Amino acid sequence: MPPVVLTCAHPSDQRWAVMKAVDVLTRGGIVGLPMETVYGLAARLTQPPAIERLKKIKNISTHPGWVIHVAQASQTRLYIRDLPSMAARIMKKSWPGPVAIQVRASAKEQAILGMLIQPAVAAEIISDGWITFRCPDQQVTREILADLPGPTAIIGAGERQPAGEVGDIPAHIVDQLDALVDAGPARYRKSSTIVRVEGDQWQIIRPGVIDERIIHRLAEQVIVFICTGNTCRSPMAAGIAGIWLARKLGLSPAALPKHHLVVESAGLHATDGLPATAEARTAARELGADLTAHRSRAVTVDLLQRADVIYTMTQSHRDELVERYPAVADKTFPLDPDSDIADPIGSEVGRYRQLAKRLEALIAQRLSGILP
Repeated sequence: MPPVVLTCAHPSDQRWAVMKAVDVLTRGGIVGLPMETVYGLAARLTQPPAIERLKKIKNISTHPGWVIHVAQASQTRLYIRDLPSMAARIMKKSWPGPVAIQVRASAKEQAILGMLIQPAVAAEIISDGWITFRCPDQQVTREILADLPGPTAIIGAGERQPAGEVGDIPAHIVDQLDALVDAGPARYRKSSTIVRVEGDQWQIIRPGVIDERIIHRLAEQVIVFICTGNTCRSPMAAGIAGIWLARKLGLSPAALPKHHLVVESAGLHATDGLPATAEARTAARELGADLTAHRSRAVTVDLLQRADVIYTMTQSHRDELVERYPAVADKTFPLDPDSDIADPIGSEVGRYRQLAKRLEALIAQRLSGILP
């Protein structure tokens, strides 16, 4: 008997498709679902008979290593309590999206998973101690996942090649489904990238939509300091922060990027290419920071998107930045929450030395809470 085909041409169709798919999956059925990568086959991991059917449909005889699909990153905390900071960072920057994150599950977490679902199914989720999560960037499927209780697995619907649209799913697979949600062609027509994270290191387990260069940028913990012209306050803050982090971690400043720590600066009204002032270079050098190579640059959308946290020198800097780029509001703070850090431009080197000491103290307070 052919499956119920649920099209998503209009908003009303989408809501009906969500309700129907949730009902079928809740009752232990198997549903073909669209994702931004490829079409997949979904079954609830709390329904062992559905999981066994899915294995037969896909002709799986080896350890399947089911990927738990979630509607939002917070749902991973149901299974992994101590998520590595790097994994959380990649999730925050890439989800929803075509990246699956694989992390270690402790013995206690594996036992909890076994209590949530049958131990035999739990054993098929864990692969040598690893568990994998993904949050697809497909609205209908994410709404379905949000309405489902318990974990859901989704596996590619294709055989020899990925199923980029409903017509690519082999007929013998379609015939065994209980429902099929048709949302048109997938955006990428390519599998997601699977990234394994352990501690502060990562590796790509399966290449996919997102390449290694982009994963590297997603994995970085980027701290950005913002002032007006990017020739005094913010470069001093960035230089001093780099030295402070290196000392705390027992590294050289040059080694910070290898540990995925990046400290940068920019100016709201900067002219690109200007060096730090001589006084700023002198005051920073006395605290161990070398600003010789610094060149000013203006704030860019790319820099702000990459940033995990942004510190401004004044409240008005923050206000202007958030007005221009509202999306950064939740991660942007004045470096000194109690008072503005005044611009020393044109002052004697003694004032720069005072500023450097103040920046050092503020940075120690701020960064102590965000060390990996």
